[in-house]
Formats: sequence, structure tokens, C-alpha cells
Amino acid sequence: MCTWPCSTTEAFRITSWSRRSRSTANRSFRISSDAQRPKRFEPGELPMTSTPETQQIDQHAEEWRIRKPEGLLLPKDLLLSAEQSRLSVDRYLLPERLEAENQHLWSRVWQVACREESIPEPGDHLRYTIADQEFLLVRQRDGDVRAFYNVCPHRGNLVERGAGHSEELRCAYHGWCWRLDGRLQEIPDRYLITDATDDDLGLSEIACDRWAGYVFVNPAGAAAEPLGEYLGGLVPRLEPFHMERQRLVSWQTTEVACNWKVLIEAFLETFHVPGIHPNLVTLLDEANTVFERLGHHHRMWIPYGMPSIHFRDTSDRKVYESFLEQHFRERHLDQSGLSEPMDPSQWEPQFDDQGTIVGDRNAREYLIERQKAEGRVKGYDYSGLGKEQLIDIDHYLFFPNFVILAKADDTFMIRSRPHPTDPDRSLADVMRLRPLGSADPPPQVRQQHVEANNESYLKQIGEVIYQDFSNVVDVQRGLHANSLSHLTLSANDIRIRWLHDEIDEYLRDV
Repeated sequence: MCTWPCSTTEAFRITSWSRRSRSTANRSFRISSDAQRPKRFEPGELPMTSTPETQQIDQHAEEWRIRKPEGLLLPKDLLLSAEQSRLSVDRYLLPERLEAENQHLWSRVWQVACREESIPEPGDHLRYTIADQEFLLVRQRDGDVRAFYNVCPHRGNLVERGAGHSEELRCAYHGWCWRLDGRLQEIPDRYLITDATDDDLGLSEIACDRWAGYVFVNPAGAAAEPLGEYLGGLVPRLEPFHMERQRLVSWQTTEVACNWKVLIEAFLETFHVPGIHPNLVTLLDEANTVFERLGHHHRMWIPYGMPSIHFRDTSDRKVYESFLEQHFRERHLDQSGLSEPMDPSQWEPQFDDQGTIVGDRNAREYLIERQKAEGRVKGYDYSGLGKEQLIDIDHYLFFPNFVILAKADDTFMIRSRPHPTDPDRSLADVMRLRPLGSADPPPQVRQQHVEANNESYLKQIGEVIYQDFSNVVDVQRGLHANSLSHLTLSANDIRIRWLHDEIDEYLRDV
């Protein structure tokens, strides 16, 4: 039976764990079967005999003719001090720490609740939960979106129990009713309540604002800083992707047996790719990934369409074929029914006997041209995007818990949400956007709650994410080791350090 935060019709399978001390912790984890584990390299199979020197990293970038965005830095330029590199494991394990985050972080921070297309019409509404708090987002008659605590002020019943549409908001317990804007409309036997005004009995509203098709909420209400100020430098960097013109094509939610920070941290660096994602080593180079801090948030730029520096001998043919395989696999994950990718035979390069593309372009440059051609065929608007943005991954953390992987033809998102009381559990939302082509009808996509331990999960959520979700469960188990008091971060983990520094600012007075 689901105890958080979904309704009984949207239940996850919840593993019951007893709360024990770290020294005696013996947990049961949901993704545990060896048969379900994705393929990984065996010891000695991964060709990482030495750490690439800076000169080799630069040479690899030059060979593939990549151009990095200005202002972003390699890890060698972001070295951590001894103090900065130490991160206490108690941050991930203590219920007291989780409670402090619930009370002093989530109650004061802007957070992505949903996409606008999830509540397109006046009267459309859905629930958003974070820790033990539940909110109701409602599309207004003037097109605005407002957010309220999803609770009846009479006896504390939930006002709405799921996503839906209504002309009014009515509590099923005793029939109290509100307008879409949260103002009280009627109460049975209103004359029996003498010590409260209608204003006193309206739904309690929180701050709500929108940007680029995303709906944000902040429980701080009137005390919240303006959303535009909070987003800061994210806005000009993401504007060229026109995410307000994209539409949600898939949304899966599942429970993962790890702390919410362990979950989101799996998506904040790329040097785990050779070990966890062997299917990606011929497609992206973790060594040339660069970083940028943007106020509360941060960015990572990942060169795509080229091999990892540890696989420098990968041919153009292998890069090209790996790209198409991943491209088609991602397309078939969505629920939208939008137009399929372009037939590879329409844009097939010629290779020589060594697998090198004939002509003066390498596989990465050829794929950029292919993306342009597919965009023209589909009627996508790529105006404002540089050629690198047609293939590379522009990766952002919207502090504290929302990751966006922005690409020209696809936006991938991960949201991590904490459990109300258990630091070893979290909710993961996996979402994907795609631009609408000139002939594409707007898709109708609803949130799906999926089991992390059934055979269909891999097909629903994708191989790469499944690999990450499998691994973070092992990380959470490892954090309980009596021998481990702190983690030791490297400069490759700079975004994890930035994440915790920002959390600490919210908990400064706790």
C-alpha cells in the first residue's frame, strides 16, 4: 500500500525497512537481482591504464574539432581544497538531516512542479508533492496557474486526490467548495461557523510562476524572491532551445532506494560513463566535459558524437552507428506518437575500409549536418542554435533537484524528490520533451507510475537511466559502511560540491 505521496490508484511497491543504526543497518533494496543488472565492463576490460594528461585531452578535442563554450572550465581549473573534498556521509543517512532539509530547504526554494501542457485548460489541476507537503496546481480562467496547499481547512482532508478537471474545487469529505482561484464558494451549514470569515476559509496559496513551459512553486509564498531573479544566468543560456515550444512526450515516476541527493548526483558528472554506461563510450567524451557555476545553479557541457578519450581509436563508422542506435532507442521511449526519426538511408555517409568517412568531415561533423537536415524535414525551429548545440548536450541543474539535458531535438529531465522520513528512499521523475514539427499535433501525455523491479521498466525508462538507477542503490548501501565517515571528492565532482554548498546556505542557521 502506498503511504507517500501518491493515491492508492497510483501506488508504488514500497519496501518496508526498519530504522536501525548505521552499524546494524541491513536494508532490502528494490533493484537487486543480478539478472536485472545492465552490462558493465569486467575488470581489466576497460582501457584506462593511465590518466589522460591535459595535453592528451586537448589533442583529443582538436582531432574531433570540437569548440567548447566560452567561460566553462575543465576540472583541472576547478581543483578542490582538502576541506572542500571531504563530504560527510551523514548528509545522506541521518533522519535529522532529512528533516532539516524538509523544513528549511523545500519550504523556501523554487522548484519545478510540472509542465504547462499537463494542465492546459481552465479547471485542469494536478498534485505536486515534496517530502510530506502536498500542493494543488490549478489552471485559471485567465490562463494563469495558481498553487495551493492541497488541504481542506475544515478537517484536513485532501481537496483533490489526483490530476483532473473541474469547474470548482470541492472537498469530498463534507462538501466544502472553492473557486478555481482558491476563494471560498460555499460551505454546507455555513451559519454554524461564526468565528471565521470567508477569506479565512479560502485555500492557502503559495508562490507560483512560469518560465519556458515549466511551472514553478515556492512554499515561501510572498517571501519568495522573484523567479526570474532566482533562475538568473540559466535563462539566457537556455532561451535558444525554445523549450516553451516543446511538449512533454513521456513522464515516468518511480521510487529509488537511495537518498534524493545520491540520485541527483548521479547526473552531475560524466567521468562515471566508462564504468556505468559502456554503451556511451563511443558517443561522448567525459574528459572534455566542462563546467560553469550560475548562482544557485550550474551547468555542464558534454561533447557528443565523438568517442571517450579512453576509446580514441573508435572509427567514424562506429561513432555514427552508435549515434543512430541511441537516437532511435530514445525516440521509441516517448508516448506521444510524434513523427519518427528520419530514415538513416536518407542520409548515409560513405566509409572507407578503415571506417573513416570519405571526405573532409568526421562523424561528429556529419551528424551535425544530419541533425540540420532532419530538422528541416520535420519543420523544427533551430534558429538561434549554434552548430555545436545541434549535437552536444547542454546540461543544467536547476537547484536543488531538477536536471535538464538540453539538445536541439530532445530535452531530457530528471527530478529527485525526498521521502518524508526515510533518507534511504526517494522519488525519481523521468521526463522528456520534444519540439513540435510543423505537422505534429500536440501530444497528450499523463504521468505514469512504474515499478523499478519489473521487466518492462527498462523499456519504459531507457537503458542509460536504468544503469544509473541500478548503481545509486549500491551507492546508498555503501554509505552505511562503518568504515566510511566521509566521501573524498575530486575536481570531476565539482558540481556535487556546489550542490552541497548551496544546500548548506539554506541550513546555515539550523
